[in-house]
Formats: sequence, C-alpha cells, structure tokens
Amino acid sequence: MTGLPRRGLLAAALLPRPALAQAWPDRPVRIVVPNPAGGASDILSRLLARELQPRLGQPFPVENRSGSNGIIGLDAVAKARPPGSALIVATVTQYLCNPFVYRSIPYDLDADFVPVGLSWEYYNIAVVPAALVPARRLPDFVAWARARPAGLAYGSNGIATSPHLLGALFMDRHRLDGVHVPFRGAAETAAALLRGDVQFTITDIASLLPYIQKGDLAPLAVTGPERWPGLPGVPTMAEVGMPELQATIWTGFCGTAGMAPDAVARLVAAMDEALADPALQDRIRTAGALPLRPDPAALSRRFVEERPRWGEMVRLAGARLD
Repeated sequence: MTGLPRRGLLAAALLPRPALAQAWPDRPVRIVVPNPAGGASDILSRLLARELQPRLGQPFPVENRSGSNGIIGLDAVAKARPPGSALIVATVTQYLCNPFVYRSIPYDLDADFVPVGLSWEYYNIAVVPAALVPARRLPDFVAWARARPAGLAYGSNGIATSPHLLGALFMDRHRLDGVHVPFRGAAETAAALLRGDVQFTITDIASLLPYIQKGDLAPLAVTGPERWPGLPGVPTMAEVGMPELQATIWTGFCGTAGMAPDAVARLVAAMDEALADPALQDRIRTAGALPLRPDPAALSRRFVEERPRWGEMVRLAGARLD
C-alpha cells in the first residue's frame, strides 16, 4: 500500500466515521512514540500522558517503537484494534516526509489515521563549532564556506529528518559544496561538530542549547517566525535574508481510523485542558518547545498545506529510498 495520499487529510477528517459502541475505551490507551526513549518527543509525551490520566480516568502508557524513520511506530497504531486503543505522536518527518522518502509504506496516512491535534512545536537552529569556524552571522558563514577549497560537511539526525532537508536546502540555495553526514541523533551531531568532523548543522534548539550556553557552539539563526525566547540575541532566518529556511517542526497526535468521534472530542478537550496548564507549559518550554492548542482540523490543514514543501525538500536532498 502506498503512503502517498488518496485524498486530503482535511477532507478525510470531516467525513463521518463509524462510531464505536462506547465513546471512550475503558482500557489503557497506548501512546506510541516512534523515537528512542530519552529524546524530547519521548519526554514531552510522557509529561502529557501523566496529565491525561486523571482527566480521562485511565492510564496512558507510553511505548517507544522506533525504527525505519518512524514507520514501525505508525504502522503499529494503524493496525491497533480496537480503534481508540492507541495513539501515535509524531513529527513532520514521519507524517510529511516519509511518504516521499519511501516507495511504499505499510499504511495510508489518510485512510488509516484520524487526526486528534497538535501538541507542541519547536524551532531548529543553525550552529557552527565556535573554535573552528570564525563566522558569527549566517551570511558570513556562507562567505567562509565559499572560500573553503575542500568544501564542507553538514550533520543531521538522519536521512530525511528536518536537519538533513533544511541543510540540503541551505546548500542548494547558496550553491555551496556540502557533504551530508547523517548521525543517530543531535547528540552525535554535536560531538561531530566539536571534533571538526562536520562544520555546520541546522537541528533542534533543545539538543544544542547546553553547548551554545557553554560557548562551544556558535548560534547563527533560528528557523522560526520569531526569535526563540531563550536566545533573544539570535536572529531568525528571515532577518538574515533567508526566509526560505523558515520552518517550525511540530508534533501531533493521531488515532487509528474508526476511533469514535465522541472519543476524539473527549481526548481533544483533555489535551487542551492539560496543555493550557501553566506548569505543563513551563515544562514544555524548558524542553525547548512551544505548547500548541490541539485541534483536529488544524492538524489536518498542516498535513495538506505543508506536504508539498517537504516533498520538494526530499527531492532536492536526494533523500528518496527505494
């Protein structure tokens, strides 16, 4: 079964779905995180799960099902029975990029899932190793890279992740000779930067913030529409004349298709209440993200509206895997 859409998720979200015998399951509801334990997505999902339990009267165990760029986790939820017994929490990479990266995936994003809502988003940040690269502004880095006879290497969290795609777009737009070096996460990328194995990356703020605060990595620009509150001195991509690199990396929840509309509504209400809590918002911001209001229609719109852009970046990066 192809992973490319048969119809827009926005339209799919508005179609009537068969109701279950009960509006909300009386069993634990698994939250599947398609990433390894200990990362920002895992930590934030566990924080939200703890807030959902008292609001809905049942446990929400978090299960890490990583592998194949998140496909294993999404496939597990697509096949979960009965519908409503599992939720997937995933990002732009899994929802928007994978259908363009892989020739086929074992589920259909439109037919096999029902949108629940957004939960949080974060910005990526362009950095260089402070001791090895003299540039402290992104345009200066472009000039430094062009004058470098051996070219440069840029690191990412893996093939078709946002650091890979944004890095490839950056290299293409500025006609730089850059080699992509994928790692198994931002921590490995940071270590490679400090060793000088790569000279540049555009990855998530949370993973790099300790290195930036110590002065080991020099921040050049953030990909968000506004400056990051914790780094007010770092400009946005638009401010340095590179608006094409503006991107927010969001996370959203989906359930298995066939999940009762009443159950979706109750879950959205509980998530909305939890994410409005100032204490949880502070925890989310401390982890390097910004809380969002859950809304199935808003998540569906982002699926539909942003899919072409990320598909084009996959093509540009040569990230297609057959």
